[in-house]
Amino acid sequence: MMIKKTKQHKIANIFLSKLILMSFFYFIIQINFALSSQFSPAIKVNNVFISKYEINERRKLLIALGTSKLEARKNAQQQLINETLQQLHSKTIGVTVLPSQIEEVFNNFISVRSLTKNSLNQSLRKFGASLDELKKYLKANVLMRNIINNTFYSRMTIED
Repeated sequence: MMIKKTKQHKIANIFLSKLILMSFFYFIIQINFALSSQFSPAIKVNNVFISKYEINERRKLLIALGTSKLEARKNAQQQLINETLQQLHSKTIGVTVLPSQIEEVFNNFISVRSLTKNSLNQSLRKFGASLDELKKYLKANVLMRNIINNTFYSRMTIED
């Protein structure tokens, strides 16, 4: 009789051990899932991280601006990498973007499309995009223009 109880205890202990191990691995998997949230880094560019959230926000903006859904994520990643490199370079050469430049480009963006700020905002919201992301997108274009202007302007001629 004692032998049967011992075997039953061993089986119960093995079962309990397996249950504890499975619970532990499930807990580890849940932690890894939580750590891979939308705010976790997706891309590293020269020690600057681009989060999954930033990529997703840019993807939504690109879709709102007419990019196909299939191309939007890839384009968003490439644009954010390029913008990060531009920002790093602009810091080294001392080029900035003035708020008035962003506002001017934003107003031109609206007027060319015969939109108002409210209608643009509503249109962007249909795709889950925001005016802030649009302004970041436009700021990158102004920054590139300023970098080119600062780098090559003194060497440009009218023919250029």
